[in-house]
Amino acid sequence: MDYYAKLSRMTPEEQAQYLEFNTYWALKTADEYVWCYNEVMDWWKNADIPPAMEQAIVNARTAIAGRQPCGVDINKIMRAVQSRPRS
Repeated sequence: MDYYAKLSRMTPEEQAQYLEFNTYWALKTADEYVWCYNEVMDWWKNADIPPAMEQAIVNARTAIAGRQPCGVDINKIMRAVQSRPRS
């Protein structure tokens, strides 16, 4: 299953958790900076940003700063996505 097919079958909550997971591991492995790219959301104008996305990034940053493990079980999310019928 490709990346976009997975995302399209995720709930908004799962998408936020997916972002948190990826942000956490990007921060964990980066020397200093992590860049977040998207084509729809406008972070500068605070437009078209799903409610949980900003909090997902904050959660990942907080866990890294506190030297805590990632709080997202990505395997659980992927199992749920793969069990859903394709639309």
